[in-house]
Amino acid sequence: MRSKRIATVVAAAAATFAVLGAVVALAATGSGSSNYGYGMMGRNYVYRPAQATPVRTLATASTQAQKFADRLGLKVDEVLQFKDNFYAKLVDSGGNGATEVLVDPSTGAVSIEYGPAMMWNTEYGMGRVAADMMGSYGRSMMRGYGGAMMGGSGYGPGSAGSGATSAATTVTMADAHSLAQRWLDRNESGVNVETGGDAFPGYYTLETLRNGKITGMISVNATTGAVWPHWWHGAFIAKS
Repeated sequence: MRSKRIATVVAAAAATFAVLGAVVALAATGSGSSNYGYGMMGRNYVYRPAQATPVRTLATASTQAQKFADRLGLKVDEVLQFKDNFYAKLVDSGGNGATEVLVDPSTGAVSIEYGPAMMWNTEYGMGRVAADMMGSYGRSMMRGYGGAMMGGSGYGPGSAGSGATSAATTVTMADAHSLAQRWLDRNESGVNVETGGDAFPGYYTLETLRNGKITGMISVNATTGAVWPHWWHGAFIAKS
């Protein structure tokens, strides 16, 4: 009975990760319809305008991001422009960090940011949706073996997993600064984390600086302390 139960969970996990992989790929390419998400996964992860609309300014990026945010009852808080995409922070009605999205400058498509927002966010990320789909055994597995599979591409202290479905916050903002700086000292000499930072469900995101100027972003899991640099932005251009 136990072996059969384990086999069932493994099969469910395989199917779930296959779906997640497809959605991640879809989000990365900006493909899909404007209705994508609710039917298959219960949440919208990609918004694509009916007609591709190039995005050149922070204001336009904010407008596009808000169209996505409206679906989740959220609002755009700030927008950053990078060489490869626009980044927007979404907050709830109380001004608390909810999730992060990317705006494609070529098409105006908006998607949940891949990386921590997609895999670590305990309220708006795929880890929670996948665990709910798999039931109690799936949630248990996602907290263990599944977390390691989604733990930031091997980054983090001791290559810790994400614990994507766990709501326990054992890492403080101060801890996140220390962990992120330790990673930067080992991998990007001369780069420092900002003094502030944003807290999202399950993780923190910090801007990185060189000589006081933004170079990118880095996230820290609030349960495991795993560190995940945002390598997909390109050079920083401007901030709202």
